[in-house]
Amino acid sequence: METIFLRILNISITAGWITLAVIVVRFLLKKAPKWIIVIMWGLVGARLVCPFSLESAFSLIPSAQPVPNDILYTDTPAIHSGIAALNSAVNPIISESLAPSVGASVNPMQVIAFVASIIWIVGIAVMLVYTVISYVRIYKKVIEAVTYKDNILICDHVDTPFILGIIRPRIYLPSAMSEQDMEYVIAHEKAHLKRHDHWWKPLGFLLLTIYWFNPVLWIAYILLCRDIELACDQKVIRDMGTENKKSYSNALINCSVSRRTIAACPLAFGEVGVKVRVKSVLNYKKPAFWIIVIAVISCIIVAICFLTNPKTVGSAEKNSTTEQGALVTKWFDYLEAPDEMNWDGGLEINIPEFPNVTFRWYPEKMEAITEKEIIPLPLYTGMPIWNAYFCDLTGDGLPELCSSLSFGSGIIDERIIIYDYANGVSYELEDRGTFDYILRLNDSDGQLYVDKKSYNSNELVASGRLVYEDNCIQIESVEANVMKLSAQQRQLMDKYPEYFGLDASNGLDVYVWEMAEDCYYFGLLPHTEEQRDWLSTELLNLQGVDVDKMRQILSTYNIDENDINIIPWQNPISSYIGVSGK
Repeated sequence: METIFLRILNISITAGWITLAVIVVRFLLKKAPKWIIVIMWGLVGARLVCPFSLESAFSLIPSAQPVPNDILYTDTPAIHSGIAALNSAVNPIISESLAPSVGASVNPMQVIAFVASIIWIVGIAVMLVYTVISYVRIYKKVIEAVTYKDNILICDHVDTPFILGIIRPRIYLPSAMSEQDMEYVIAHEKAHLKRHDHWWKPLGFLLLTIYWFNPVLWIAYILLCRDIELACDQKVIRDMGTENKKSYSNALINCSVSRRTIAACPLAFGEVGVKVRVKSVLNYKKPAFWIIVIAVISCIIVAICFLTNPKTVGSAEKNSTTEQGALVTKWFDYLEAPDEMNWDGGLEINIPEFPNVTFRWYPEKMEAITEKEIIPLPLYTGMPIWNAYFCDLTGDGLPELCSSLSFGSGIIDERIIIYDYANGVSYELEDRGTFDYILRLNDSDGQLYVDKKSYNSNELVASGRLVYEDNCIQIESVEANVMKLSAQQRQLMDKYPEYFGLDASNGLDVYVWEMAEDCYYFGLLPHTEEQRDWLSTELLNLQGVDVDKMRQILSTYNIDENDINIIPWQNPISSYIGVSGK
């Protein structure tokens, strides 16, 4: 039930955007034909009914799923509204107050979702009961109605004309109505039937019954009923002269007495908003052709921009991002030179992706500074914060702040904190008292890697690239499990960590150079189709190992021998010329 409610909630939020768009267009195009505005309300209904939507680059909906399905189970619940300011304001509160506690038997988010879904069901039941009661009350009033002609009936117990019924609709007229008014009223009610308006109002109320908790959709339903009436009026009077329009307006006024009961019943189609309609009738002029064209174009634009979802990174694109890696921007890294740690000062940086934000570092905290406020970044509560990099791990086009820090008193562990500023979400890699996690930049491929070590020791348990998968931060599956490695391989991993956990999806390049007569050294890099410059930093930073060690290193990769490329290289520090590549 909770999952269904979350689905309904997300649809309601996305439909709210198209509702607001229609309200704006309705206000701007006051002279446009009302039938076009009614079609726009139909677009709102389509958004509410359709369980899926196409993706488009033209979509103006900030997020297709503002409340993610995993919010009920994740350790850091957060919304993804698509509006950075809203995420930054709401998510820290949600993450801190509604995150599940370790060892707790109840997840706060699941409790809230369960209670909300129960309230939602109760609200639907109330709306349905109201519909049945209001229908029964009207039906009792018209049970003694007599036929006037065709599907038109006259009743002594009603004061205003209306249509009742969906499959076999009937027009009910008050017996006290004058013959002059009756002519115009019947024309109006028949216009409703031709336009099938007796279907659209009940359908609109049915959708309102499901999405009753959204106040924007209540406004939409009220405006829909008014626009349906205005569109019907325009259909009837478009060829009338001035005198006939006055007589038609008088008929509307005469029918406006005691209409509350009819207007309140979702299955009865009565006359509402008479004051506005009379004014519209008397001032009506056929719209110019260019106004109709603009209105139709506006309707098409609203459909394209609000019936489609924003494009998301598909699975193929995500895999490509994972394989190729994301661009990493280095801010600082005191792990490379711990003695240079500025314990008393602070560092600041501005990045183009967030032009109005300054990120500030202190050894004990991180802040995001805007023109209006200073925002402490969640989870950055340890000391010191050793390094900071910006990298788009989530694939949304905006980088996350990635850092290593020390945490705790007495038991001090090393952990990794990732902060998604665009969405106000924090992620953490930590296992206090069991493992330490260190973030580093791998010079060989320019990507962020994680070294997972046994707590308070240099024993490397795993090493791999930092990735975002399954809505959480992980070490990429290309990792070395100490339990599966020989003692010699573990020693090599401690001494040459840069050669472990490389991206081997496209193969590996083994560079070989001769340092002395019959003395060959080997270095390892991920394969690239473009030939590396032989004096590039990548090659010059290679730490040479002998052939036996390189074989041990290569044995940790699940890779075919044909995907290992042996490349001779003339190392500038070698006095020997002409490498044989043995």
